[in-house]
Amino acid sequence: MAIISGTPTPADDRIIADGANDKIDALTGNDTVFGGAGNDTLIGNFGNDSLSGSLGNDFLDGGFNRDTLDGGAGNDTLNGGDDNDTLIGGTGNNRVNGGAGNDILIAQNGNFAAIGDVGDTLIGGAGDDELRVEGASNYFLTNNQLFVGNLAHQFSEVENVRLTGTSGNDTINASQALFSGRTFLFGGAGNDTIIGSRGLDQINGGDGNDSIVGGAGFNFLRGNNGNDTLIGGNDNNNFNGGQGNDFIQGGSGRDSFSDGALDGAGDDQYIGGAGEDSLFINGDNNFELFSFANDPNKSQLKGGKFGPGANLDDSATGTDTLQGIESVEIQGGDSNNRIDASRASQNVNVILNGRDGSDILLAGSGNDVLFGGLGNDRLDGNVGNDRLNGDSGNDILSGGKGNDTLSGGGNFNSGEIDILTGGLAFGGVQSVDTFNLRDSYRQAGHAVITDFSLLDGDKIALRGSASDYTFVQQNFNTNNSFGSGIFSNDSSILDTVIFFGSPIFGDVIAVAEDVSLSAITPGITFTV
Repeated sequence: MAIISGTPTPADDRIIADGANDKIDALTGNDTVFGGAGNDTLIGNFGNDSLSGSLGNDFLDGGFNRDTLDGGAGNDTLNGGDDNDTLIGGTGNNRVNGGAGNDILIAQNGNFAAIGDVGDTLIGGAGDDELRVEGASNYFLTNNQLFVGNLAHQFSEVENVRLTGTSGNDTINASQALFSGRTFLFGGAGNDTIIGSRGLDQINGGDGNDSIVGGAGFNFLRGNNGNDTLIGGNDNNNFNGGQGNDFIQGGSGRDSFSDGALDGAGDDQYIGGAGEDSLFINGDNNFELFSFANDPNKSQLKGGKFGPGANLDDSATGTDTLQGIESVEIQGGDSNNRIDASRASQNVNVILNGRDGSDILLAGSGNDVLFGGLGNDRLDGNVGNDRLNGDSGNDILSGGKGNDTLSGGGNFNSGEIDILTGGLAFGGVQSVDTFNLRDSYRQAGHAVITDFSLLDGDKIALRGSASDYTFVQQNFNTNNSFGSGIFSNDSSILDTVIFFGSPIFGDVIAVAEDVSLSAITPGITFTV
């Protein structure tokens, strides 16, 4: 790398000008040029260049390739060129033009504005450009103006805006703005007030007790640490309150709420609004979800440890209140989880995922989905049309009342034995259950179907075609003619066993207890 004062070279040069009014063309190479105290003209030309105007009223032109231009002090003119450039206006009244490419335009925050400074004129140019300002405590943003401190920046052809506050109590108001891209608003530490734009917003209050209001467009709102208030707009909103006692309210769109885990003290309140709204919980605790008898649209969610008598101790975690939330998804930790939604109303559909460990998952009265994950799990569907999947391990699945689908199997050749109980009809309505027997039972393990009923419309779903299987009717016990470990409820009653292949050389897929061959065959379906 050459260090010169005079004629640049085609190499990667480092050029430091003197205090005069200098004109420097860096030619080719990835060059670093410092303008000095005068009114300088710095041209990057070819290469990924870094041009710094320093003092004086400077003209900086990045030329070709990806350049970084910093005007420094003074009233500067910055032209980015035809690639993805970063342009920093610095103090003074600057004119910044990104040119072609996806450019970042950084305007001053007004903290060091001199007398006579009115703000910058910023033009994004062609491409997907972003205007950035950070370190100010008050912002007001419109479609073509940004008021920050005593400055009023004028801008155009900008698709995205990113504003960052301070460690104090900040106010960021973008309610009059609408851009084709995103508006990123970050409060930082302190008790901040942030109002989103009319477009797509991503807002993070940071630490502190923040008040965040999303705009009319799609919003991503995060409170972070502190007791926060998050209010969504009438489009679809995505909320995460973070730690603390948070109040979160959706709008009329399809809103999603998430809580990293109920593992920190805090009582949160979630209000869904008019749309189809959902809450996602990912934590290491046990959980209990129940609805209020006098208001089926209102529920409470507790996280903690189950003590004697299956009572949940939530003293260290707090309680969340849910209103107008139609779907709740809870993922347990890697240990043995108990997730109890048995008192949730039919207005709330739950998705329970036990993950690793031997879990107990209890569904509510809605149309629920239960996934046991690894381990020997117990899944109870309760009321509603539920889907239960035990995955790996020796699982016990009970569909309960409603039209349920039960899948016990997990990994191929795992040797697991699953017990599948579809449930009975209720209220004079048939309970049509589907027992989904997958490839996992081939070569090892099998399912035990305890209550298959053709009269109820039950189905057994097998993969492949009828020629792949053999159906045999026989008395079964723990020491039957086809191998140990195959059993039924009563060895004196005929059961139907399903083989993949032949009874002699094939593998047992399932045993249907207390049901004859003629009573099960019409209910067999095949899928590819």
